[in-house]
Amino acid sequence: MPIEVCELPGGGHGWRWGKSGKCYATKEQAGKQAEAAYANGYAGDRLALDKGPGRFIDQDGHMHVPESNISKATVNGYYGAEIPGFEALGLKADRLYQLLRDPKELERSAESFNGKPLLNVHKAQKAETHSKDLTVGAVYNVKFDHPYLKAELVIWPKDAVEGVETEEQHEISCGYGYRPDMTPGEYEGVKYDGVMRDIVGNHVILTEKGRAGPDVVVGDSK
Repeated sequence: MPIEVCELPGGGHGWRWGKSGKCYATKEQAGKQAEAAYANGYAGDRLALDKGPGRFIDQDGHMHVPESNISKATVNGYYGAEIPGFEALGLKADRLYQLLRDPKELERSAESFNGKPLLNVHKAQKAETHSKDLTVGAVYNVKFDHPYLKAELVIWPKDAVEGVETEEQHEISCGYGYRPDMTPGEYEGVKYDGVMRDIVGNHVILTEKGRAGPDVVVGDSK
């Protein structure tokens, strides 16, 4: 795709790679984004196959990811207001609590993520209110391989494919329900305030920065 003129968010003209890339102040910055995309295997309208277990783009432009980390057994911070039933648990809405995604709980949740939608923003999904405009793909063949929850992904729209290729939106975050067990403990040397129990998958999203960390990304041959 060519580098073309675009309008900067604050006004004035800039440069971007393709129709959906980020608008940069200089042509050189846009060129670096293009270089990164091609280095990661982007091949425009051609069939692109990464060596080994990497992602590929089919003849219709859809991206297939044979294996990607979608979640991780780890301790992350959540504000009280984000925790289900926080008031009944006596938690403070504005306090940060450290919660463990226990590996055994994550392993038990794997099947519940199969067939769930891949979105571009977090929004709980139900069949009767499904967000067609937010759906960019699907998740399947989910399995647990300590410490990661892994899955195959398919990504359909061009802008979402380009977001992965340019690494603007290639990290992953899961949306799920769980039962908070506010029993404190320690996991791999990190103290936590509670554990996520009975995890049930609802959706997965592509995002610029996921809570699970930079190792939970759309997989490639690297």
